[in-house]
This record gives sequence, structure tokens and C-alpha cells, in this order.
Amino acid sequence: MRLRHLCSLVITVSVLAIGAVALPSLTDTMRTANALPAGFFFLQGSVQDDFGAHAFGVMDVENADHKVTGLVQLNQPNMRDSQLWKERFPASGSIDVIKLQNKLTGQCLADEETGDGKAPIRPCDHESTKWQKIPQGNANKVVLRRLAVHNTGLFPDFKVCVMKDSRVPGFVVILTCNADTFPGEMVWLATLKPLGTSTSASTPATPPPSPPSAPTNCKLFGSGGTCGLVGFNCDPFSAADTIVVGSGIIGVHVTAVEPKLGIVTGTYQNEGKASVAVCAMKSGLTSCGGPIDATFGPTLCAGSGATPIFSCPHGQIHCSTGCRPASDPECHPK
Repeated sequence: MRLRHLCSLVITVSVLAIGAVALPSLTDTMRTANALPAGFFFLQGSVQDDFGAHAFGVMDVENADHKVTGLVQLNQPNMRDSQLWKERFPASGSIDVIKLQNKLTGQCLADEETGDGKAPIRPCDHESTKWQKIPQGNANKVVLRRLAVHNTGLFPDFKVCVMKDSRVPGFVVILTCNADTFPGEMVWLATLKPLGTSTSASTPATPPPSPPSAPTNCKLFGSGGTCGLVGFNCDPFSAADTIVVGSGIIGVHVTAVEPKLGIVTGTYQNEGKASVAVCAMKSGLTSCGGPIDATFGPTLCAGSGATPIFSCPHGQIHCSTGCRPASDPECHPK
């Protein structure tokens, strides 16, 4: 008899153990059922704007110049990371409360606190980044409403929703929404392919421009600047780059370059000791070579037409346009 009871107890405990491992919790099941698309998605307005440039715009943390401003804007879909969001569930609280994290910045959609109505992004641990997700018929159409109320002194507390407003074109705004019925301007579509995009939606965005290569092995002609003139001899550099000299108050102005020879000549405005650098510029980006300590003498020399004598690389001579091979027919010796 005891053996039979013992066997029954073992079987019962085993079944309970298996059930505890195999069955998902009710909370997990409900979270899955209410989840937006897995991974990153676009949040697109479900009502077309009166302003054609933002028709069916998507939430974007960049402006038209692709600069992050700290505000959530409405832009045409361009398949960039700045327009991608994913759903995050807070560690505790109601299962319909979520956060929406942006892929580019890692920050989350937040409630506005400045009074201008424009929705910002903030670190995802900020209290104002929690939103109640209210499904609107379609599983991927939702209204986002703040559970936290606003305390406004003499005014009663009120709830707010994320929406678009023709009075603030191009921006996502936060406005009151006490009722449980919502206009189309408050409804957002979570989608992997926004309306208005072509079949080539998976085409990667154009990568940003790369900085130019920094000039290397740059040395001064002579010991420094002389009589308002200065020159540098570097390794050859790209003819597509604009060459400048970072010199601070010395004020070096480049007057001629020879990319294939790495020759840079220029003038300077002020005398003194300084650390300068030869730099390459392209597409708004700058890369500089190593610092060069130099002494810049008086900008004017006694007598007229005095010019410093620079040394050219081996096998080259001074020409009116810089150092060139001695056999160059275009060379006009100085």
C-alpha cells in the first residue's frame, strides 16, 4: 500500500514539474498576442496629410538634412535607421504598456514637457517613454496614449496621445485625448513596408561620405616661415582633396599645391612659434596630418622682392608653380 501511494506521488510531482516547464505563463501569452511586428518596423500615419511632402509620413528622428534634433518628425519613408522602431516591454506594469525604441539613437519616443506639443526622444529609462498601446481593429494599427496624467495646477489631470496635426506640419505632436474614440490622426500603422515605398524597399541607404586620407610625412621647407611665405613637402596626396593648413592665429593661407609631389606652398599673416598641420578636406570632412612645430619669422623682409629659398625633393628644381622635375617643359625656373 505504501509503495502504491509513493508511486502515485512521484507521478503527480513529475507531471506538475513537466507542466511548469512546458506551459508558457498567461502574461507571456498575452504579450505575444498583443505584440507589434517582431524586430524593427516603421510607424506611419494612417491619415494622409494636407501637405504633400509629408503624405502618410513616418516617424523619424532626423530632419531633412539627416541631423538628429531630439524631436520626432514626419518624413517620407527613406528606409534609414532613423525611421525604424521596435517594441520594448517595461520590466513591470500592465501588459499593454510599451516603449518604442529608435534604431539609430537607441532612445525612445517620449511625452513632451516643454509646452510646444512636439514629441521628443529621451533615454528609454525615462518615465515619460511609457505608452499604453490601444489596438484599432487591425493588429498593427494602434493609438499610443500616456497612462501617466499631467498635473497642471488649477486644471484637472488629463491623458495625452501621439498624433499628427496640420497646424504643426512635419512633426509628431502630443495632444489631449480623454475620450476612448480616436480620430485617424491618432492612429499609427506599424509596418515593415510603409505606404509610398517602391518594391526596392530593401535597397540599402546611400552610405555617408568617407573622410579623406590625412596627409602624411609632412615637413617644412627650411626651418619655418620666412618673409610671409611658407612651404611643406608631404607624401603625394589625392588631387580630389582640398589642402589647407591648420595654423590658428598664424593664419597660413595655401596658395599652391602639387598633389603628385606632395608640395604645399602658402603665405602667413602673423609671426611667432606655433604647432601647425597640413589637412585634407573633402565632402565637408577634414583629416589632418601630424603636428609640426615651426617658427614663423617677420612677414616682411628688408629690401624688396625678398623670397625664402625652399629645398625641393631630389631631382626637382624650383619652378614658378612649385617644385617640378628638371626635364619638365612647363617649368619656368625661379
